[in-house]
Amino acid sequence: QKKGRDPFDMINSMMSDMRNKMIDMQKNFDQAAVGSDVHSFKSSSVKTYSKTGDGPAKVFEATNQTRRAPGGIKETRQAVRDSESGLAKMAVGHHIRDRGHIIEKRMDSKSGNTE
Repeated sequence: QKKGRDPFDMINSMMSDMRNKMIDMQKNFDQAAVGSDVHSFKSSSVKTYSKTGDGPAKVFEATNQTRRAPGGIKETRQAVRDSESGLAKMAVGHHIRDRGHIIEKRMDSKSGNTE
């Protein structure tokens, strides 16, 4: 009887390799942007959507952005929205070298509370 290689092992290996390369690329990006005379922009986002039966759809969104400029200037933006928990929040940060100011807003659509 001939043993075949499990196709899921091969896919898992490929995905693991890709994930490691993405992590290395992220580290290189962060190192190149700090202390250099370049402008950079980094953005990542994820969105999931789920609908079962007659109930409302479940949506989850998250984004993260970073802009850098010479002189230690950095702006960060983070946002999360989760329809299941009712939470929506956003944070914006402005940084110059080691000084920074972050403003965060939260809203709970179920309770109506805003911070």
